[in-house]
Amino acid sequence: MPSKPHVHILGLGNIARYLAFELLSTISKPGISPRNLHPPRLTLLTHRPEDVAAFEKRALRSIWCHVLHDEAEGEFQVMGRTHPKGEISVQFVGDESAKGEMITYLVVATKAHQTIEALRAVRDRIGRSARVLFLQNGMGIPSLVSAILFPDPSTRPTYLAGVCTAGIKPTVPPYPFSFHLAGQGDLIFGIVPDPDDPLPRSRTPSFLEEHLPRLPHLNASLVSPQELLKAQLRKLIVNATINPLTALLRCRNGEVFGTPARKMVLEALVAEAGPVIRSLLEGSGIRKAEIENEFSDEELRNAAVKVAEATAANESSMLQDVKQKRETEVRWINGWVVEEGKKRGMECRWHEEVVSLVENRGQGERRLLGEVLEGRGNDD
Repeated sequence: MPSKPHVHILGLGNIARYLAFELLSTISKPGISPRNLHPPRLTLLTHRPEDVAAFEKRALRSIWCHVLHDEAEGEFQVMGRTHPKGEISVQFVGDESAKGEMITYLVVATKAHQTIEALRAVRDRIGRSARVLFLQNGMGIPSLVSAILFPDPSTRPTYLAGVCTAGIKPTVPPYPFSFHLAGQGDLIFGIVPDPDDPLPRSRTPSFLEEHLPRLPHLNASLVSPQELLKAQLRKLIVNATINPLTALLRCRNGEVFGTPARKMVLEALVAEAGPVIRSLLEGSGIRKAEIENEFSDEELRNAAVKVAEATAANESSMLQDVKQKRETEVRWINGWVVEEGKKRGMECRWHEEVVSLVENRGQGERRLLGEVLEGRGNDD
């Protein structure tokens, strides 16, 4: 009898909690047969030993979702889920007793800059037959993981990547193992091709590829590598405009393009990123007419404005990181645009200045962004 699938989630942030909550579902979404779901064994991996004790103390060892029920009254509907057979746990990545247990399905839900060190702790538990799903902001992470942790293609696991558009925020006040679902969205995910791998990979869908699209509220779709890349780049342009500007201006998403000067910055950032994005898409085998239709500068600007308006009351993750004096993901977003531009002989001065200013908390030379930042205090 085959063993029950065992999913490990690396990280305990909002996206990790959201996915864990969905994986605990016992009923599939409408139209999917059979309706009954059998949740996998679930292990959340943490770098903090105190998280293990905190989870074990919780009633039923559960994950909680908070959904705003009455906006006027500020009332929330609170739902808790646990594993029907109790097969959910939080595990310290340095736990010696787990080092011999291989990981078959791993979801990486850490911040981009934490990925290498977080994965290094479980590197020896990941073999070629494993599936590793990256659910993170930014670009270029799988290739860096390969270069540093899995340089031998013959022993490298299969990578997947996903783009999640659900509105997921911390609860206020913060509750352990809980999250606030501010808005439903989609999860688009797929295989990340490995150009270095000389050996054929199995084409049989894994548990993750079959199970995630069945979950009731995740709205997950398994797509081709080309469609995945398109989704990643759409998300990138949104993150490369809204996130750093809200962080520098200390404003909510709905205010980020609210003045002529701010709209000018949006246009400048898109004017630099657009050619980089289109060049990358052309190299992936997508038809040029399709690229020009879906990824023109106008379409990219409209995408950023649409998300800013739809999430007007939200604070971007980068603004939250700046407020909490945490390292941001700007180097994996705007910094990626700069590096990809250099490879193609394209200068991206606006993105370069954005990276510098965000990393230095607004301090430094403002050759391009001086006007838009004028009058804003630099206090952290």
